[in-house]
Amino acid sequence: MVKRKTKKPAKPLPLRVEKTSGVEKTASTQKLISTYHTLNKQLSAVLKAGDAKTAATIRSEMEALGGLHAYQRASLKGGNEKKGLGACGSWLVTFLREEQKARENATAPGAATAASPGAAKTKLRLLDVGAVSGQTYAKQASWIDVSSIDLNPQSQTVKKQDFFERPNPKGDDERFHVLCLSLVVNFVGDPKLRGEMLIHARRFLLPSGLLFLVLPLPCVTNSRYMTHEHLLAIITSIGYTLVKQHFARKLAFYLLRRVENGQFKKVEWAKKEIHPGIERNNFCIVIRKD
Repeated sequence: MVKRKTKKPAKPLPLRVEKTSGVEKTASTQKLISTYHTLNKQLSAVLKAGDAKTAATIRSEMEALGGLHAYQRASLKGGNEKKGLGACGSWLVTFLREEQKARENATAPGAATAASPGAAKTKLRLLDVGAVSGQTYAKQASWIDVSSIDLNPQSQTVKKQDFFERPNPKGDDERFHVLCLSLVVNFVGDPKLRGEMLIHARRFLLPSGLLFLVLPLPCVTNSRYMTHEHLLAIITSIGYTLVKQHFARKLAFYLLRRVENGQFKKVEWAKKEIHPGIERNNFCIVIRKD
């Protein structure tokens, strides 16, 4: 008589499916960044209105989240360009390799590169504003000389400095071939200061130097006061020309080149509604003529 094989009892199905820790951490990171941005905008508004009591309350809420330190740590964890959670220098580096090659091959004065032909064998000098950890361009150290600054550095290689308080350069030896404002302008709460930051950046660029501007994509695609075309009009009026532009999943990349005085006319740009809508954001850049 053949004995039947005894089947092993099936394992019970779990009562619920657990989320992976990676998914939970990503959602938590995005929530922290979003909440901190919202509070920062509210803080700018109440400070402008002179409401010190409400400002103190908002600051307390920001500190309860962990303050600027926690926000920056969240930005570091979300530093994945493909997912659109942070700015990555890979898009810029690809172009800078071409720029460096053009510098090395330059022979005639006045070549449209971010340096004079005489500096062909020197490194590109790059100022990274809001660098946090200072690691974005670390792998390019052989041909890019990086100066990194941040309000709250997360590395000893990053200098603690407010870009608005950085003294104007006295000469070209204190200027840069490239200046990076990656997810920095949108973090400034006052639209007028955003405009001033873009103007201030130009002072630190060598003739034909490059400004790398990164914004959250909704700033130019879903704002009441800003569009891609409007942003280009603004930057053209303050001394830049567009070199290259790219929209990633959640980010907008702009590579701009400085043009010289006499090649542009500065005009005033006020806060003006372009696209009404209750679901649109309020991102705006204001340029004062004075």
